[in-house]
Amino acid sequence: MKKECHMLKNDVLINDQEEQKEYTDYFSFENLQILLEEQIKILKDTFNITAEKLNDKLTEMTDIIILQRIQSEENNLTYKKTPLKKVSKQQTIFLCKTFLSEINPSWLAIFNNLLENNNIIEDRNDPRIKDVIRYDDIWQSIKSNNENYIFAPWQENIMDSISLIHEFTHYITAVKNKGRKDYHELEEFSSIFWEKQMEKFLEKIGYDKEIINIWELNRQASIILNEHDCFSYIYLLKTLLRNNKITMDDKLSWINIIEENARQTCPDYDIEKDYNCSKEELAREEGYDEFKKLLTNELEIIESYSYIVGEYYAKELSKKTTEDKDIIPNMIEITENLPNLSSKEILEKLHINPKTLTKS
Repeated sequence: MKKECHMLKNDVLINDQEEQKEYTDYFSFENLQILLEEQIKILKDTFNITAEKLNDKLTEMTDIIILQRIQSEENNLTYKKTPLKKVSKQQTIFLCKTFLSEINPSWLAIFNNLLENNNIIEDRNDPRIKDVIRYDDIWQSIKSNNENYIFAPWQENIMDSISLIHEFTHYITAVKNKGRKDYHELEEFSSIFWEKQMEKFLEKIGYDKEIINIWELNRQASIILNEHDCFSYIYLLKTLLRNNKITMDDKLSWINIIEENARQTCPDYDIEKDYNCSKEELAREEGYDEFKKLLTNELEIIESYSYIVGEYYAKELSKKTTEDKDIIPNMIEITENLPNLSSKEILEKLHINPKTLTKS
């Protein structure tokens, strides 16, 4: 599907004039640079590293993104192009309870408590969450007034049970670590791991694997978007660390790199034809997109990367649970203590050598 550039009078490229107007007056590459400088501080704090080490960390992040992309391309998933059968909310709750009873009975008790307190909320205007909810149509774990909730935009199909387990394991981390503030590099790792265990459980009790694969394909599609964003942010951050500024020429260089990479598999690839606009227009539009995302979410970069690295580790680890009986109890402990563990400690506990995840 072709993507088109849409020019406004103020020469900022955006898709929806009404929705985006409040941001366009502020966009410039100079202001994008200010937001990126703030990101450098956030990343230094998140990874607990110096500015000198941040460049190496950005290189490591790039390697993980590349390895994750290779991993996804090797999956060859198939799925049935048929409407999903209805699965009621009650049946979803039953499936999750059964899964949790097998995994960890203490988690089942917490799940029952969550239900009894009516803290799984489907109305986005519920006064308990309406002022802090981020998305209207996406399952999410929410903290409001020191209470934790799960927002549940039910689809009433089998995907609800996987979504609920994903968010419930975020909920476990939250209630076991009240008062935490920092976002962890591996924030999504444990929840993506548990969603994959839920997929295995559903297949074990008779659900069609090709139906379950729809979830995996949707996950891959969202990861691809995260990868695109992260590559662009990392390029800009590396440029800023090296040159102390971000310019239109830097964005044009990035667009050219994208085109060159695409030509490795498609020699005739032309990015201007693909996006139906000039490289200059595309560079400005891409710059605006990054500006808006960083302006509205200061955790944009680390959150995007957390999904990528989480998917990479979770997929590899999930393959080993049959022969390695320590993985499940270790992941229970990690999920409950995530904020208190460094990424290095988590990988060591799971016998994952991070050196194998970087290019030699």
